[in-house]
Amino acid sequence: MPKRQPAHVTIADRAFELGAVYAPRNGMGCCRRLLAYEPGEEWPGGKVETWLIGKAGGRRDPVCGAWWARWAGGRVLEAEE
Repeated sequence: MPKRQPAHVTIADRAFELGAVYAPRNGMGCCRRLLAYEPGEEWPGGKVETWLIGKAGGRRDPVCGAWWARWAGGRVLEAEE
């Protein structure tokens, strides 16, 4: 049985995988799981829903697409099935 392909989105001309965890580009701070992306004019670059992964637990954290594309470095973990 083939595995389900992960969903990919393009945010500010960069490709990302929904459900994957990304590390900060500068190496400082917490990682974030990319939950959802909605293009739109209300948020610069669209609305990005993330799950902030921290030592004291996690929380949902919406950010704008322009910020996400600057912040996100490499993928740390694959999307969960």
